Amino acid sequence: MNLVGIAIFGPGSEWFWAMVQCVALVLTGLAIYRQLRAQGSANALQAQASLLAQWESPEMVRLRLAALMHVASGTAGYPPALGIAGNFFANMAALRTHQHLRPTDSWETWSAQVQFWWALQVPWLSELRDGNPGVYGEFEELAATMAELDRKNAVPNFVMDDLAARIQREIGRLIERLRLDRDARQGVVPTWPLQAPLDEPGGKIGGPAQT
Repeated sequence: MNLVGIAIFGPGSEWFWAMVQCVALVLTGLAIYRQLRAQGSANALQAQASLLAQWESPEMVRLRLAALMHVASGTAGYPPALGIAGNFFANMAALRTHQHLRPTDSWETWSAQVQFWWALQVPWLSELRDGNPGVYGEFEELAATMAELDRKNAVPNFVMDDLAARIQREIGRLIERLRLDRDARQGVVPTWPLQAPLDEPGGKIGGPAQT
């Protein structure tokens, strides 16, 4: 590069300082972009943590269990607790709509739950939308997006044919979750080998598990 005759200071140096300003603006822009991106990631993580805390709270676990037991028992009418679970995912979908959460950020954690609880809403969908066709519209879009991400990643997080069996598994899992929470509050220490329940033949306090 021949720099002979090129002025850096004084008359004729305007091109150099204009270039310096352009470089400075680009570097500043990159720094701001990286800062905003880091802040966005931090906000997304915080939102995810808040959603998980709500979903796994004892109150929500009981509501989920009540909704599933209502569905599994064949009791007539829309389960009130199912509406509360639906509203939770509607709020999550609203965060996605307003770009506070990206579906790809939520896919691994929420895909199965979103699709499962949407499938539970479907039998009552026409009734729910009778007076307001837009009810749970964002929830429906979120479930469809999660299903598409499942296909894209070749990970079947939810299979519709497994719905009935999954309801039973979820009921068992949530009951066990509440039992463990109760034992933790009461200071119960787990033992091994497992003991037979007192209402089973041969079951007694301190006795070995029956095989």
